[in-house]
Amino acid sequence: MGDATASNPLTAICIVADKNRCPTGFLPIAKSFDDQTEADVWKDGFFTLSRVYRYIAFSKVIQPNAFVVNVVADVCVVADREVVPSGFVPIELTDDTREKALRKKQLCVRYVPRDTAVDAVCDLIILTRQKKPPNGYSMAGDIDGLTICYKFGVIPPMG
Repeated sequence: MGDATASNPLTAICIVADKNRCPTGFLPIAKSFDDQTEADVWKDGFFTLSRVYRYIAFSKVIQPNAFVVNVVADVCVVADREVVPSGFVPIELTDDTREKALRKKQLCVRYVPRDTAVDAVCDLIILTRQKKPPNGYSMAGDIDGLTICYKFGVIPPMG
């Protein structure tokens, strides 16, 4: 992202079954950061009849007239049977089809009010080959062999 919105914080994260049916204002992570392959976080086996897809999508849109504007303060991946960390919300269903979002894992997000935060997550990427995050990024966890990484940034003033 080479524009002015690059440093803006994420305001929401979701998972969709169809990358072309993201909610308004959301961008799907369709390709991996390191080798530009498909960033599908639900890897089916070779012998399945109907292919399942899952894509992580995010938004930086601030809803007009919102009473409280939340930003993404942290992201983590936990196993299905693990307890969701305190203050985090799991993404359990796809936003577009209301199906189970992930297999054996949960993507968890911690939201905080923008006016109480100094920094927040401003970028989210998926790695397919690398297991170590690029400089400036932290690792949220692994989903079906893909490494989910995020980058913090100082929240710019609203205006």
